[in-house]
Amino acid sequence: MFWIWFFCILAGLLFLGAVVLFFVGRRLRFMPYTVTLPKLPASFDGFRIAVISDLHDRRFGSANGILARKVLQASPDLVVMAGDMHEPPHDPQPFYDLIRSLSARAPVTYTEGNHDLRNMSSPRYAEHLDRIAQNGAEVLLDSFFPILRNGQILMLYGQSWRSIREGRQPTFDPSVCTVAVCHDPLQFDRLQTLPDLMISGHVHGGILRLPFIGAVFAPGNGAPLYKRASLRYFFPKYSHGLYRKEENILALTQGLGFSMLPVRFIPPEVMILTLKSGKK
Repeated sequence: MFWIWFFCILAGLLFLGAVVLFFVGRRLRFMPYTVTLPKLPASFDGFRIAVISDLHDRRFGSANGILARKVLQASPDLVVMAGDMHEPPHDPQPFYDLIRSLSARAPVTYTEGNHDLRNMSSPRYAEHLDRIAQNGAEVLLDSFFPILRNGQILMLYGQSWRSIREGRQPTFDPSVCTVAVCHDPLQFDRLQTLPDLMISGHVHGGILRLPFIGAVFAPGNGAPLYKRASLRYFFPKYSHGLYRKEENILALTQGLGFSMLPVRFIPPEVMILTLKSGKK
């Protein structure tokens, strides 16, 4: 009798856990943060950036219409796609649909992540980037994009994944407020000179977060499963939210899509950054 009750309780707990995971993984959250940048021009005070990352071809509604609608309801001045939005061999069309819907109402930029490059030959990847641009996004791969307001400038930069892996060091003009999109948040430690604000993804919020411990796992950057038992992939230094080094800030979103399995232990997230100049 004991074992019957034991297995019934265990089955009930497993079912309850599965139900919780189902709803946690689908409860889209919008996380607002206020970011004060001392060099931000006064014209950009209150500038709102919606950060989308690590979609991994997940769909929120037909043609990603639910995601697009909710992002636009936040009234962003700019939508930043911070990498791993499309992962071959999945169909990229819903991703293109998302760009088209967003870019009809707000400027959109795209910077690649490690999964964007997977299994794609150079000609196919060049075609993919063309499709992104044709649907309305500014592609930033080791390039700068100036945003102008009332004669003042906010510089946006996107670093390619190839550049990150090869250890290239971008140069930022210290006289201009710069927002850099780098998919890997560890660039916050690697770069010799930092932008005023770095936007990253990649870590999926640590995959799993435990009370009193925090984030548990970091992505393996394509490493096989047996190699991910290494301690280097456990307890990532950066997992989600804002991090500071003096006046430089890292904004790290926990992303939208799945990692290895179609399950999320952490809710999908769109980060909304409101920039403040800190000037009276």
